[in-house]
Amino acid sequence: MRADECPKSRWRGVHTEPDDEGATVVLGWMRRFWGLLACAALKVPEKMHSAFAPTSIDYDARIFSFREWDWTFSLTLLHSRQRIKTALGDRQRRMLTGRTPSAAVLVKRRDGALFLHVQLSDETPPLLQAANVIGIDMGITAFLATSDGELIANPRHGREAARRLATAQQMLARKKRGSLNRGAARAVVANRHRKVSNQRRDLHHQVARRLVDAYDVIALEDLAVKNMTRSASGTRELPGTNVAAKRGLNRSILDAGWAQFAAILAAKAEEAGRVMVKVNPQYTS
Repeated sequence: MRADECPKSRWRGVHTEPDDEGATVVLGWMRRFWGLLACAALKVPEKMHSAFAPTSIDYDARIFSFREWDWTFSLTLLHSRQRIKTALGDRQRRMLTGRTPSAAVLVKRRDGALFLHVQLSDETPPLLQAANVIGIDMGITAFLATSDGELIANPRHGREAARRLATAQQMLARKKRGSLNRGAARAVVANRHRKVSNQRRDLHHQVARRLVDAYDVIALEDLAVKNMTRSASGTRELPGTNVAAKRGLNRSILDAGWAQFAAILAAKAEEAGRVMVKVNPQYTS
């Protein structure tokens, strides 16, 4: 077998929500253990170890294990092991059945949500012959337009939730700093942000799956979203023009989530043995 015929390995990820109790125990242990080490290194009182707030922990195969019959993961602590229950869907269970995960990352987001990202070693599927080819033009009025003439509507999740989010932020601003009510109001704001993010991500996954299942080669505009969403306010010496209009355009571009969609589409295309190419966006519309 020639070297170019050897199957290439790759990493696949399985995201799941762990049991809050078990994950909190692990993060609490990390806070105490690494916090005390940091205090010793910085020569500060040990009682300050509580200021250490870990947001993610990496585990490799030596200190991480998976038990298939009850779908739990075991993470090694200093003198014990903590078993964490997970909420796995059908697709996640199919991916984990008969497999041995090689690593895991326990993540705590800013809004307090916990996620366990499990890594699996897999072989890259062979590329299929290009039978069906399609081009995609990203937009705002329509989320995207295909070269076949199909238009996919842009639901504008951020704009739809703007009023409710503004109300929640006003309630947060009225709460006294450090109070329990302010903490509860902050959780409401975080949950509404997370809902919009989840809705946007769900749309991206659904559209990407449809494209990958139907086409072998997908051409997507190589958009520089960071440059496109720069502020137009300018400086005091050289003030910008049409600042309000540009601000609204920037908000609409970020609400559509073009960069996230491109990343999801690329991952799904690689997983299915399809080809996704990025082309110069000039003269593509």
